[in-house]
Amino acid sequence: MNKISLKIPFTLLFVLCFGCMDNPSERAKEFLKNAYTGKDMQPEDWLTKSGQSSQLFNSFGGLNALVKNCLDDAKRNNGLKAIKIINVTRQDKLTLVETEIFFNNNTSTNSINAWVKEDGRWKMTPNERNEDK
Repeated sequence: MNKISLKIPFTLLFVLCFGCMDNPSERAKEFLKNAYTGKDMQPEDWLTKSGQSSQLFNSFGGLNALVKNCLDDAKRNNGLKAIKIINVTRQDKLTLVETEIFFNNNTSTNSINAWVKEDGRWKMTPNERNEDK
């Protein structure tokens, strides 16, 4: 084998493994999977600065409380089965990702989260449209 044929599989593997890091839909799915399986997450890795300081978000206990609530919901429904992207809408720098979360007892719930690129990563941010409701 020559060097070129070795580079192509490596490049393809790199794109497949790391390409999703620059995709708000994949970040949203990863966030929700972490939340519904109880994985600890650091706010600075997942939330924008405005999200970390949002009164709406912190009024119920912040990221730790969100993970606990999601995990409790998953346990009540026999665990997480799948997460499906329903719709992705771009609005200027904001990307709204609508997902459906499926549980093992054949129930589901929907989620719409706003994502923006901050510090080189897609992070969840408060969606002012939802906060006004």
